[in-house]
Amino acid sequence: MSKPANEIGLSLSGGGYRATAFHLGTLRKLQSLGILQKVDVISTISGGSITGAYYALHKDDFDYFSSSLYDKLLHNNVISKVIWSRTFLQAILFCVFFLGAAVYFLLKGPAWVAPLVLLVWLILLGLFQFRIFPVSRRIERVYDQFFYHKKTLGDLPENPKLVIGSTKFCR
Repeated sequence: MSKPANEIGLSLSGGGYRATAFHLGTLRKLQSLGILQKVDVISTISGGSITGAYYALHKDDFDYFSSSLYDKLLHNNVISKVIWSRTFLQAILFCVFFLGAAVYFLLKGPAWVAPLVLLVWLILLGLFQFRIFPVSRRIERVYDQFFYHKKTLGDLPENPKLVIGSTKFCR
């Protein structure tokens, strides 16, 4: 059996934009200590994946990585891009339509139709929530626009190895 290699691993946890900013500070410190360039594997989840993938794509120019990620975090707002997107507004209109119809039938009659409208609305939400509210797809496009510019996993370097944990439960 071969002797295990002395590899350095780095784990970047989740927490959205806040985690991305925190991990930027962590990578800056590791760089100043001369440790970052020795890291062999970076394991990430959620907000840590933003920093980890962006670093992996720009690891050969740390100053560019650091300053550009800082600027992107400071000047780009993912939430507002998602909320004001056509996708999100269509989802809101879908909900307003059904809730408005339920209120209309409740006030103008026949009132017994209102619970049926709400039931249909809930069934449609349950069956088609990821088609009605494809928020994760919109967030993916916004992150690509802000950070990755059509880069794919194939564009990542061999070293450090980037391990991104993710889940998606949908039909």
